Amino acid sequence: MSTTAPQSATDDSKIVFSPDNVSSAASEAGQSRLFVKKTILRGVFAVAAVGLLFAGISTVVNDLSATDSTFVLYTVQRGDLPIVVTESGNLESQKKTKIVCEVENVSFDRGSSGGTQILSIVPDGTFVSKDDLLVELDSAPLEERVDNQTLATEKATLDQVQATVKYENQITQNETLLAEAKLQVDLTELAVKQFEDESGGTFQLELQDTELAIQEAQAQRLIATTNLRGFEELYKLGYKSKGDLATAQVTALGADRKLAREI
Repeated sequence: MSTTAPQSATDDSKIVFSPDNVSSAASEAGQSRLFVKKTILRGVFAVAAVGLLFAGISTVVNDLSATDSTFVLYTVQRGDLPIVVTESGNLESQKKTKIVCEVENVSFDRGSSGGTQILSIVPDGTFVSKDDLLVELDSAPLEERVDNQTLATEKATLDQVQATVKYENQITQNETLLAEAKLQVDLTELAVKQFEDESGGTFQLELQDTELAIQEAQAQRLIATTNLRGFEELYKLGYKSKGDLATAQVTALGADRKLAREI
């Protein structure tokens, strides 16, 4: 869309304005104003810097004029600048080795409340090397326990040896008694067989001996009885005395007792 500007008195021609021409003109005007502002700010900063520099120089000049003209001179040399800071704190080792007593707590009557007694220990902060003795503990309670345990072990070993010997002797004795009992059983069984043997066993022999003894006793009784009757007849006839008759009676009684024993 186009517009027509009013005519001027000096120019009879027509001027046509488009939207593109209007925006270009506005942009150029804005850039001009921004440039002017930057120039003004730069001038202000420069004036302020010059003022500050002047003020600093004035202050230094005033200080120099106020001080004494005598200066303390010192020759500058290259060296280390020590930085020392004093502060309280605790010193700890970077690498710690914790030593723990692995000895069993043994009560020992030394007037203490218990625990393992320390005989000697290195002072705190002592520099030590490998294999150095740091702490010496009281080994008397442990040595006493070792001695008691050694004695108990030796006694138990001796008791075990004695029990083993006694056990072996008992086994030997039992085996001997068992062998003797077996032998006695064998002898008894043999005696039973001999006793029960009908052809020539001990029972038959003893039976025969007994029967023979009974027969002998019966014969002696018969003889004694016959003699007694003869002595009685002779005593009645007056050929034997009363003493002879009594002797015959005693002999007959002895024959009866012998026969009774054999039966």
